[in-house]
Amino acid sequence: MRRNRTAVLAASAVVLMLFALAITMTVQTIRHRQKNATAPNREAAAAKIGLRLSRGTLQGLDPSEARGNTVTARQILDQGVRQIDSGLATQP
Repeated sequence: MRRNRTAVLAASAVVLMLFALAITMTVQTIRHRQKNATAPNREAAAAKIGLRLSRGTLQGLDPSEARGNTVTARQILDQGVRQIDSGLATQP
């Protein structure tokens, strides 16, 4: 070590940098896994809301729901827009 101080210092610096890189990569991997674990739950919740809104909008097409009244496509679409605005207000 006394004869090759520069080489020992350089090797020590490389080892320290590799150690820091390993720690950083481990932390990033943990964060990535945690983020990906919650993403499907958010997507499933958004899909359920969308399905519920679609069913609510299309319910107006059911003759038993119309009760003899004429229901236009415009009325159904307007109702769907209102439901989407209120139902998805909390979604990004």
